[in-house]
Amino acid sequence: MGKRLLGDSAGQNTNSAANNSFTLTLDHLAQLVSSSGPTGVSSADYVRDCVQASEHARILLCSQTHLVVRLGPDRSGGVVLAYDLTLPPKPQEDWTAAPVLTGRTVCGRGVTGSRPMLASALACILNANLRDLKHPIYLALQGPGTHDPLPQAEAIRATGKRPRLILSAQATDMQPVNAHPGQARFRTHAFGSRGRALPPWSGSNASDAVIRYGAELLELRSALMLRAGRATLALGQVISEPGGGSMPFKASIEWGVSYWASSDLAFVLDSLEKHCRDTLEPGMQSLDASAGLALERLDDLPPLRPSPAARQACNGILKREPGPMEINGPSGIWNVLGAPVIAIGPGAPAAAYDPVETISLRQIMACTALMRRVATALS
Repeated sequence: MGKRLLGDSAGQNTNSAANNSFTLTLDHLAQLVSSSGPTGVSSADYVRDCVQASEHARILLCSQTHLVVRLGPDRSGGVVLAYDLTLPPKPQEDWTAAPVLTGRTVCGRGVTGSRPMLASALACILNANLRDLKHPIYLALQGPGTHDPLPQAEAIRATGKRPRLILSAQATDMQPVNAHPGQARFRTHAFGSRGRALPPWSGSNASDAVIRYGAELLELRSALMLRAGRATLALGQVISEPGGGSMPFKASIEWGVSYWASSDLAFVLDSLEKHCRDTLEPGMQSLDASAGLALERLDDLPPLRPSPAARQACNGILKREPGPMEINGPSGIWNVLGAPVIAIGPGAPAAAYDPVETISLRQIMACTALMRRVATALS
């Protein structure tokens, strides 16, 4: 079978409510993926346009990076559907490419995790009678430009109504997951050096310092493998800003730690602080007394551990037990609402954010079934 754009013709039988929801999900998914780029209508704008016609929808938060909508009554005991719609930077043509249907598989950038879950919510929940909801459903969207879902959580907490369950849409192969390691991301800045000492690897120059800092991070990554906490360390981008002559005055490196035990994160931070104080900064300051290193904390999402409350809520609404899978994600920040957090969504965790993601139509059908189950449980 040749490739077909989603939303053009899914070729599905729409005689039943389930098939109709499935076809609408494909239509919404095509719109959400093709509107995810830096130009045109954003995914949040698209969702806002979908919900604003309903008298039973109320926007609680609307900004350039966040959207929170309450569907149904202003009561406790609802469900939060949390969606992270960010995408890693790619060429613009990759952002706005529409997904395609090849046989029984949907292919495209951003078709796993949050977007099909959001598409199925728009198809199933908005297509139902919101007047019948006895408890609210919150749509919480986090768009490009942020990695922090805390403003969404705070907007819901400000209502004074505690939800019963938070579903964080992530690629889990539709397996409910109630376990996440903590995620801490940092950017280390080197600044102030006006020249280069001899030998060049002494670290007096900002770029030298960042390179040596990265080497220490690699050493710590190896050390973490020997500890019992199963923590991992990842290095990111290195940036240099030219200063006088050819010598950079500023440079930075991004890095992060995935951890279960706070002692592992403390081990990394303490080791880096000692290395900077005893080794790197003295070499830099031998040329320039104002030179130094500064640590910027970008994200710090706490670990999310299995809980009896999550198991009970998962059984009550999803009719399934949360599984033992461990994936990385921002779900821990939702703990501020005092409700259990479950991650669930289509697509394999290892394939999420691939240049071309793929999911089966069977998993999209599972999304629509899940959203109908949520709506039924709250009615």
